[in-house]
Amino acid sequence: NGYLKGITALDYVTLPDTESFTLSDDATTVSDSDIDDYISNNILSNYKTTNEITNRAAENGDTVNIDFAGSIDGVAFDGGTGSDYDLTLGSGTFIDGFEDQIVGHMPGETFDVNVTFPDDYQATNLAGKDAVFATTLNYINEDVTPDLTDDWVSSNLAESMGMNNVAELKTFVSNSLLFNQEANELYGQLYDAAEVNTDTLPEDVQQYFTNTVLYQPYLYAQMRGVSLETMLSQAGYSSVDEYLENSESSKQSMIKQILIMQA
Repeated sequence: NGYLKGITALDYVTLPDTESFTLSDDATTVSDSDIDDYISNNILSNYKTTNEITNRAAENGDTVNIDFAGSIDGVAFDGGTGSDYDLTLGSGTFIDGFEDQIVGHMPGETFDVNVTFPDDYQATNLAGKDAVFATTLNYINEDVTPDLTDDWVSSNLAESMGMNNVAELKTFVSNSLLFNQEANELYGQLYDAAEVNTDTLPEDVQQYFTNTVLYQPYLYAQMRGVSLETMLSQAGYSSVDEYLENSESSKQSMIKQILIMQA
C-alpha cells in the first residue's frame, strides 16, 4: 500500500531544500491535443459500446467471442471447455498456437484448433500432450466510442462530474492535467535531489521488494501455464538470479520512491 510498517523513512532518506525547485514551461502548458487525447482515452472510452461484427474474417488484434471444447485422444478434459468467451487474438492469453489458428475464420464457422501443451505445463496431466479444441467463432467485438457533444456531456457527466457542456469539461481536464504535470515535475526534482541509503534496510523489507520484482513475471508464467524459470528462459534470462540482477536498478528505484513518499 506504499507504506513500510515499522520503518522510519527519515532514517534512510535525506530530503533536499524544495524552495529552490522551479517549473518548466512544459509543466505549465497544456495543449488542445493533450486535452482531446485525455478526454478520448480516459472519459469517452468508459462509455464505449460494442457492436457484434459477423461480416468479415477475424484478424490479429481483434477481440473475438468463441465457444471451445478441448479433447485429448477424443476425450474431454477438465478446464478445456468454455462458452461465450471473449479472447483478444495475439494477446498470448491461450497457449501458443491457439489464437493464431482463429485468424482468418469467419463468424459462424466451427473448426478445430490443434495445439500442444508445454512440457512443463502447470496441469501435469496435460503437459506435453497434443489437444484438439473444437471452436466456434461467434462474432467479432468492435468498440464504438461516442461523439463528444454538449448533449452527450450534459446527459452523462452532469450528475457525476457537474459538467454540462464540452467547454466546462475541457476546462476541468486542462486544470487537472496542469496539476498533474506540475506535481510530477516537482516530484521528479525531489526524487533526483533526495539521498537514500537502502543498504541498511531490514532483510524482510529487501525481500518484500525482491518478491515485488518477481510478481509480474510469475503471474505471466501462471497465465501461460509454465514455470517462472521457463518463462524467464523464453525471455532470454539464464536464471531467476540473472533476472533479479538485471532488475536491481528498478528495485532500488521502487524502494527510493516509497521511502521518499513515506518521509
